[in-house]
Amino acid sequence: MKSLLRCLAVSALSLAGPVWAASPLDGAGQVVVVTSEGWDSTHGRLQAFTRTDRGWKPEGAAFDVALGRSGSAWGIGLHPAVAADAASVGDAASVGDDRWSSRSSASTRDDQRSSPTDATASPTDAAESPTDAAAARAPVQAIGGPRKREGDGRSPAGVFALGTAFGYAAEADTALPWQPMQESSYCMDVPDSPYYNRIVDAERVGAEAVEGSTEPMRLDLHNKGDVRYQQGFVINHNPRNVPGQGSCIFAHLWRREGEATAGCTAMTAAHMQQLLAWLDPRQGPLFVLLPRAEYARLQQAWQLPALAAAHGPSP
Repeated sequence: MKSLLRCLAVSALSLAGPVWAASPLDGAGQVVVVTSEGWDSTHGRLQAFTRTDRGWKPEGAAFDVALGRSGSAWGIGLHPAVAADAASVGDAASVGDDRWSSRSSASTRDDQRSSPTDATASPTDAAESPTDAAAARAPVQAIGGPRKREGDGRSPAGVFALGTAFGYAAEADTALPWQPMQESSYCMDVPDSPYYNRIVDAERVGAEAVEGSTEPMRLDLHNKGDVRYQQGFVINHNPRNVPGQGSCIFAHLWRREGEATAGCTAMTAAHMQQLLAWLDPRQGPLFVLLPRAEYARLQQAWQLPALAAAHGPSP
């Protein structure tokens, strides 16, 4: 009789639909939040938060950032997999998968494309882990909005782990792992490359391996003193490097004030330096980017910080 009752209880829960046991922000002590006016907005506001016993506390003042030249689109990260609309749920496996994935997965970029993973990393994907398997089984949310694709000029929306910090100098004032870029450093934005969505060194993998990449990481040496990658950090979009789903997603400097990106989040050098000095890998920092309407809709379910203090005038 008890066994029958247990079976009935399980069946009832199944019929009730998926119940999330945790927020995508669980375990994070720091979060960088970027919100925009809508999916096609090329600008947003960034606010950093620290988790306290009383909830999320804003760190410093909010400031303006530039987003993708076409706005933003759902990416692949730590949030539940999403479909473009209810009719798209059937092909959700290609949309997102890392609701339960590791927050130290490979890196990513799509602006001048990057994904600071080590140049010696294997070009093939690792075997599917238990967390990957759980993510693949995670229920799909049918949510409106575009989906991130390679070359679409949109910044990935969702919740993402942070990868390596990088730049032109040999070191920087940051606790994040730091990866100095060389003239031979490239991020692979070629979907059929075995190094897709990774930063590699041509001197180590060979010139042929980086052929076709439009993402030299020393932009100052390849593009007349371009400062955009002077300092930045990887946003782990598409951590399993699925071809065509978007590559080399960074937070980096803007070249000119407010200039839109190819899919990254750009800011002033002063704001980047503040972020790098504040971010602490021991706190499990995460990056959240959402249009404000989506943020408001998901705030309770995802336990997102309140934005009341995040949208005042720029300092």
